[in-house]
Amino acid sequence: MRMLCTSDLHDGMITGLDIKVNNKVIVPRGAILTNDIIKHLSSLLEANKRVWVCDLCELKPMLLKDSQLTRSYIDFLVSSFRNIFEIDLTDEKAFNQLIKIMNQYFYTNRQLLYETIVLRDNHCYTYEHSLNVTLYALVIGFNEGLTSKELQVLVLGCLLHDLGKCNINNTILDKPGKLSDSEFKSIKQHPIYGVELADSLSCADSRIKGIILQHHEKLDGTGYPYGLSYDKINHLSRIAAVADIFDAVTSKRAYHQKRSVREGINVLDGDSSRGKISKEEVNMLVKSLILYPQNTIVVLNNGKSGLVLEDCNSRSPKVLCYDNTVFDLSVRKDLEVVRIL
Repeated sequence: MRMLCTSDLHDGMITGLDIKVNNKVIVPRGAILTNDIIKHLSSLLEANKRVWVCDLCELKPMLLKDSQLTRSYIDFLVSSFRNIFEIDLTDEKAFNQLIKIMNQYFYTNRQLLYETIVLRDNHCYTYEHSLNVTLYALVIGFNEGLTSKELQVLVLGCLLHDLGKCNINNTILDKPGKLSDSEFKSIKQHPIYGVELADSLSCADSRIKGIILQHHEKLDGTGYPYGLSYDKINHLSRIAAVADIFDAVTSKRAYHQKRSVREGINVLDGDSSRGKISKEEVNMLVKSLILYPQNTIVVLNNGKSGLVLEDCNSRSPKVLCYDNTVFDLSVRKDLEVVRIL
């Protein structure tokens, strides 16, 4: 166990001993800390007051068996998913399927549960990024009509796609500036490290390891770690690559600010036009994203600006301009949005 100040606690930690105030237990030993509990503790305890929490090595034997703690932690992880996803989808089908599959995987494979917790504890951004990528990949998979088994493989492969970053120093992962050549060389090893780590997971078969290994490969052979081209990259890895790029662009990173859904799609369109990623997969993602929420202010290439009339999940919204003219860009092929205000 280790002692931490309340300011160093984060949700998902498990208390090692009872936390007491005036000899009264306010949080019992073995409790999973949530943000609400931590906030409550901060209001009751002095800033420098330390509490005992379990180390991951102590949690492993407890989580690997079918205990109440295991079931509670699975419920905690799955319930926390909703707080991670920030981009609105056109329906909840992919999200609900993700919850169903992850519940199944966590309950039947304790080692996967433990590795997920390790990833979450080691680098929170990588954990949240992995969940986002998994959701976007599921969206693509649904729209392509993948089978239930293919969707399960896709979910697990995407959840673990950045597992290898556990072997990369956080100072590199969180570096705000440009990486040096040696640092980027280290980053490019994470797919290989991920496959090595996945070898310990009985649920990670060759298809899942393929996603882990190939999610940074490009169709034109300019990706890493092996510079594979289209015919050597499996279908599920091509889906993961699109989902990975989209979330990397639309999430806040150490080296860039969060960008809009529209900007994320612009990056994907650019990469697909240059032959780096699959245009088909990009279009399957776009179908389920709200690119232009209702009342978004846009500028058109004819110089007019106005409001998007309704949520739009295509590149062609219907726009009410400030001079009261209405343009349906799905009909007016000569018009396009050039800027969002």
